[in-house]
Amino acid sequence: MKRTEDILSKLLLQNNDDWEIENVVCDDSVEEIRITLKYRHPTIKVDGNEFP
Repeated sequence: MKRTEDILSKLLLQNNDDWEIENVVCDDSVEEIRITLKYRHPTIKVDGNEFP
């Protein structure tokens, strides 16, 4: 059986492998799903510039 994180990864993170889902919290009382993302690399490149 697939984990919630695996299913959401397929739906939300299709374009690249730079991000992963770290945590998923489902709050039925307010019909809300909170997803915590984690960047897999120590720095991020934007238009040729690197940021921590």
